[in-house]
Amino acid sequence: MLSVNEVTLCGYVMPPSIKSKASQYGGRILSFDLMTVENWHLKDGQTRQHQEYHHVVLRDTGNYRMCSSYGPLVTPEARLLIKGRLRHKVLVSPDKVRQHYTDIDADTVELLSGSMPHTENGGGAMMAPPQAAPEQMEA
Repeated sequence: MLSVNEVTLCGYVMPPSIKSKASQYGGRILSFDLMTVENWHLKDGQTRQHQEYHHVVLRDTGNYRMCSSYGPLVTPEARLLIKGRLRHKVLVSPDKVRQHYTDIDADTVELLSGSMPHTENGGGAMMAPPQAAPEQMEA
């Protein structure tokens, strides 16, 4: 039976989301939010825009050196092409509330040219991403 877990995203690094920390397994972990933007036109000529935020993780564990290799490319508002796998986790709070998170565990990162787009109302600032997962990045 064939099973595939692959994701490819092209988007922009959200500046306040870049975090680096030591892994409990001895390596480094770099995480950030990547914003993807979808634009389309309505029949009446109006343009619509939809933004999604994806939590991306680069890990240094063993011979797997994603953070060291690609970390320097992760700069605020950089346009990146990310290829990796989906990783789902569930965190249970002390009051028994379950929170589901999906990370992109990156395999490759490529720097692309281009600047961060403006919102459809012409403003330069993009909407802030939703609240990120707690600092429990080891999966």
